[in-house]
Amino acid sequence: MLRALMVCWFAVTTVAATAQPALTTDERCYLIGLVSDTWLGIAYMADTDSGLPEDNTERGGYTSVSNIGLYLACVPAAQRLHLIDRAQGLQRVSKVIEACEKLPTWEGFPHSWLNTKKLGPTDEQIVSPVDLGNYEAGLIVCRQAYPELRERIDALIEPMNWQAFYCPENGWIHGGWSTKKASFTKWYYNWLAADSRTASFLSVAHGAPLKHWESLVRTMDDGPGPPHFAPGWMGGGLFMQTMTALFIDEAGTPIGRSAANFTWAQIRRGHDEALAAWGWSACATPDGKGYLGYGRFDQDVITPHATALAMLYFPHEAVANLQALEKLGAREPLPRGDTRHGWGMRDSLNLQTGQVADRLLILDQAMLLLACANMLADGCVRDWFQADPLFEAGRRAIGQYQVTAAQRDEFWRQVQHLREGRAEALKLD
Repeated sequence: MLRALMVCWFAVTTVAATAQPALTTDERCYLIGLVSDTWLGIAYMADTDSGLPEDNTERGGYTSVSNIGLYLACVPAAQRLHLIDRAQGLQRVSKVIEACEKLPTWEGFPHSWLNTKKLGPTDEQIVSPVDLGNYEAGLIVCRQAYPELRERIDALIEPMNWQAFYCPENGWIHGGWSTKKASFTKWYYNWLAADSRTASFLSVAHGAPLKHWESLVRTMDDGPGPPHFAPGWMGGGLFMQTMTALFIDEAGTPIGRSAANFTWAQIRRGHDEALAAWGWSACATPDGKGYLGYGRFDQDVITPHATALAMLYFPHEAVANLQALEKLGAREPLPRGDTRHGWGMRDSLNLQTGQVADRLLILDQAMLLLACANMLADGCVRDWFQADPLFEAGRRAIGQYQVTAAQRDEFWRQVQHLREGRAEALKLD
């Protein structure tokens, strides 16, 4: 009880330092309760030997470097929210760093999918930049949050040769390198409005040609709602446009305006079609038989992490939707053996059948926690990332991120106009 009162006091007394709409006292208390439960599930998924996060609550002995990076960022965020103390945070991060130091690498990069026990690649043996962007982002956050680990984290980051993925013929980055076949994949990461944007930003920050950023595709999505960049609805949903915003404040940028428009398109779709809740993003289907990623949009299936990411732009609507999801059963305790665990929101929910997923993915739980941490603790995750010299190198190189205070204020003014029905969309140019 005392701990609950302490975290609720923290949630009430922390004041947002940005022009983003401020949460109400009730909203803050609700989120700190949700994030407390979510952290318990994330902590459960950490392998007891290696410290690496398992991919999901089934604990199958495998994970991705995306999972590792987001888990690393979650640890200092949990500490900032008083869910763990500094000694616990340092111990968790140190254990993960120790495991990462043992991983085999290509051009300084570990494989995308790893065995959490053997500390080696799974049979796929692919090194993928989209996952590595999230991995390095988590390392950067911890480099700032735990200065005593800086030397060891530097030793993981400095060998990363991001230019190895760059294709000079088209300016894009290769989809991945197969260490099994000793060749690149036949596809590329070339969307601006995708989760690969973090990798693209870090590529430029590390010295890849600016041509890469300038070559990223900025075509418009033909789905419903205010104008937003592709791939949009059919391209994996909301996390594609908003995931990078967990680490970088994109308010006032073209991609920030697109993300706000796409988020509003989801909110409006839920309202206009009188749905009990909204929030579409890549996720495992509630029946456990598939994954709704690129090209697999299903209006009946919604996922709580999409709502958490929407909170970065529309916090009041997002918190209300999280509460609606809870009423639909999305926060039902997860059975494990004879015990039921209150680990926050299930991974997905089917609006038609009412079925909820019977497992949690650490990727989705981590996105939820990081979004909540940014809202509850003054943008702490962004502050850690943006305090790093690599962020500053990327910001200087990419004009899109050289946003003035006036431009940021104008962005939030336009978002408010959208909420009030005084504007149809934020302009993307």
